[in-house]
Amino acid sequence: MASQPAATAAAAASSAAAARGWASSLWHSPRVVKARTLWDEWGMALGIVRVLVTLYFVNLSSTHLELFVLGVPGMPWFSPFVLVAALLAMANKWFHITGSVLVAKASYDTGYIILSRIVQWLSGGPFYVNELMVKMMAILGCAVLLLSRDGYFADVKTPSAIAGLLLSQPTRAEREASSPRRSLLLLASRLLMCSLFIWVGVTELSRLAVTEVHHGDHVHRRPDGDGHASFWPKVFQFVFALPLLVGLGTRYVSRALAAVLAFEALCSVSATPSTPAITLPSTWL
Repeated sequence: MASQPAATAAAAASSAAAARGWASSLWHSPRVVKARTLWDEWGMALGIVRVLVTLYFVNLSSTHLELFVLGVPGMPWFSPFVLVAALLAMANKWFHITGSVLVAKASYDTGYIILSRIVQWLSGGPFYVNELMVKMMAILGCAVLLLSRDGYFADVKTPSAIAGLLLSQPTRAEREASSPRRSLLLLASRLLMCSLFIWVGVTELSRLAVTEVHHGDHVHRRPDGDGHASFWPKVFQFVFALPLLVGLGTRYVSRALAAVLAFEALCSVSATPSTPAITLPSTWL
């Protein structure tokens, strides 16, 4: 009777060894190696990130121009320049210039909304952080991190969330070669990007726990199927953002975070019954 558990354990160990061998052979197979080379060394992933970031600015500036054509009051003075810069940046043309324009645009939007909150607080009103503010901060962090990967600025590979997400962990020599000023800039950009997920973890999960939000006499409930009402993706976003915030295992947690965001986006598109209304800022740039 004693030999039966031993035989079962031996069979389990043999199956685990066979599974590890199969996974190793698959990882080192020619097709997978070719795909990894295309992803890491040929800049395919970096191109995908560049398109996703620049699409935000394309959508923002084109919406402002469309509203101007439709007769909405306001003059989007800089929207044509932002649109052209975003399209050129998407095509990776003069990215050190066009990307700088996008960073300047994101900096203005972030600074404007933070300054408006400070002025409101100094005038006796409440100071609060909302979703729009942290989204602007996250966009600014993503734009700066993407710009830092451009060869015009990067003499050496430096530790960043983009480097961990797209390529591989930098070596110790590469970390030591980076200047303190550049490292501080990249750290600040990573903090800006992670602020969105920290805010989601602190506020959105609390809201989802009570299913409603009170604004004075108004009670707001999300409709069924609203993409904001997804619970577990936000939990994983918060969990993965914590090590990314302090720079632990950025290669793995950033890829996991990207996978969770893609999953949440696909679930939101399939679950939302209708297209939500677009809320625009009161001023245009």
